[in-house]
Amino acid sequence: MRKVPLIQDDENSEFLTRNLFSEIWLLLIEEICLLKEQHTPLKSAAQDRIQTMLAYIQANYAEHMSLSDIAASAAISTRECTRCFKNTIHKTPFEYLMDYRLDMAEKMLKNTEEPILDIAMKCGFSNGAYFGKIFKEQRGITPGAFRKRSQKTRNSG
Repeated sequence: MRKVPLIQDDENSEFLTRNLFSEIWLLLIEEICLLKEQHTPLKSAAQDRIQTMLAYIQANYAEHMSLSDIAASAAISTRECTRCFKNTIHKTPFEYLMDYRLDMAEKMLKNTEEPILDIAMKCGFSNGAYFGKIFKEQRGITPGAFRKRSQKTRNSG
């Protein structure tokens, strides 16, 4: 930048100024590329961790699981596990687990005639009352009403 005032008196000052600014842009682009390279391994490690934990939850959602179990699946601490979830999917591990269980319950309610209590147990809920309470809180409808509405939609469509 010190060169800019010196070249103002030159008859080719416009071209020299453009060249200087082009050099500055090239330096900035190089610096940005270097920064990206330095941060990529951290990002991919975090992505690998979250993918591993999501796969663990999806494979074991019907079982009782603790935060320690989820964290152990990616060989990280419970604190890092929670941080990974918050930073990538903006939910806690248990919020994700609950949403996943409810999604699976919805599929079963739509596509099977299994009793609601059986669906609750297959989706990892400890009892039918708790399942009904959580389903209504999160979905705004009881599991039974959801099933009836799904059957009406399926039969009319």
